[in-house]
This record gives sequence, C-alpha cells and structure tokens, in this order.
Amino acid sequence: MSSRRIEDYISVLLKEKLEKKVKAEAFTELKTPVGFRKPDILCSNGGKYVIEAKFHEGDLWKAVAKIQNDYLKYHQYLGIKGGFAVLYPEELSKYLSRDVVLDLAEKLTFKVVMLYLPEDTRRNFHVVEGNISEISEILIEQIIAPPEVVEPSVEYIIDTLRDIANSITIGLKHLSGSQLEDLFGGKEVFDNILLYDEGKYPEEDLRLASSYILVNQLLFYHVLNKKLTGKLDEINPDEITRPSDLNDFF
Repeated sequence: MSSRRIEDYISVLLKEKLEKKVKAEAFTELKTPVGFRKPDILCSNGGKYVIEAKFHEGDLWKAVAKIQNDYLKYHQYLGIKGGFAVLYPEELSKYLSRDVVLDLAEKLTFKVVMLYLPEDTRRNFHVVEGNISEISEILIEQIIAPPEVVEPSVEYIIDTLRDIANSITIGLKHLSGSQLEDLFGGKEVFDNILLYDEGKYPEEDLRLASSYILVNQLLFYHVLNKKLTGKLDEINPDEITRPSDLNDFF
C-alpha cells in the first residue's frame, strides 16, 4: 500500500475500534462557516469530537492547528466539544501489507494530543501514548465521560512551539536580513533581543531568530487578549496572507 492508503487504512482500523462503543465515521464531510472539511474520523456521543492524524512528529502541530482553526473555532455552529490529534507510528508509513500493518498497530506506539474548547481552562493539550487498542479505549473514555481537569503536557507544548518556529523559518526563506529587520520592528529588535551586530549572523540564523520572535509576539498577543477578555481584535489566520499583515495587530 502507498503511504496515503496506509494512513487511511489505519484511520479505518481506529474507527472500527471506536465504533464498538461510540458512533464513529471515517472521512465524512462537515460543513463549516469557511467551507467543507473532512476530518479523518468524526465521533459522536452527546457531542462531536474530531480526530486528525499525522505520520511525522514534526507535522503533529498541523493536526492540532487544523482542529483549533477548522473545528473548535466554530464549535457553537458545529456542536464540537473537542478534538484529538493523533500521531501514527512512522514505521507504518512504509509500503507494508495489510496484515503487517494490522499486527504492528498493536505493537507500536501511537501518540494522542487532547484538545478541548478554547475557553476551557481546566483541560487542554494533554498527551497520552499507547498501541492502537490502548489509545482507542482512552479516546472512548474522553468522548463518553471527559474528565473535568486534565494536566497539560508542557514538554509537548514546548516541542510544538519549536516545530512551529522551524516551520515559519522555511516560510521566511525569501526575505533578506534588512527585510527581516523591517518586518519585526527594525534593527533595534535584533540589537536589543539578540545582541545583534550587523553582518555578524548568517541570514539563516536571523530567519530562525525572527521565527522565535514572531511566535513570542503571537503568544503575547493571545495571552493579553485573554486577560482583556477579548477586547483586542482576534488574529484570524484565514485573513493573514503575509507576515506584514500582523503589524496592524502588533
């Protein structure tokens, strides 16, 4: 099987385990305010829960972002109560037979990131691991009777922010050093934060530093807006087409 077909096959396997106790559908379409979306799995039990899966650890944050931006953001419209970003074992992404995939799925480790509604400050970003049978039972428990409090996995959050910064670096690869300075408030930003001397750092290092500054600014804006109970304009990722669009917010 191809990598895409293996991913779909594993999603079907997980769906079959889940539907023993909850309603579960694979690859069904949801109509959202921004168009149709197709989660890997949609579960229902007094509320809807979406599951998005990835094969590579560095891509898991994309599944988290999709759940946040495509589903939880519109939870009142969709009736969504939460979502789960699932990391399938990368070993299964190889060209393997169905029997081998089925056998390895019971031996290898899956990772699940639990996500709840944005305003739910008691629980979010909790990470659990286990084989496909173990995580299906964990997911069923979360869907049928979600706990009132879930400890966030701080180590995962830090790793996710690091992956996001690295991804932003790739997006900034076309910008020169002077353009990076202008984008993030001028040369003084690099002077004061990075102890930057002109010509001292390669542009690739400046891009990475700029990415971390951008992530830091976004986090600060988000936390400040929470403290001000939404008095600032929300940064809608669907309306951001270039980094400079963020200057109006900052």
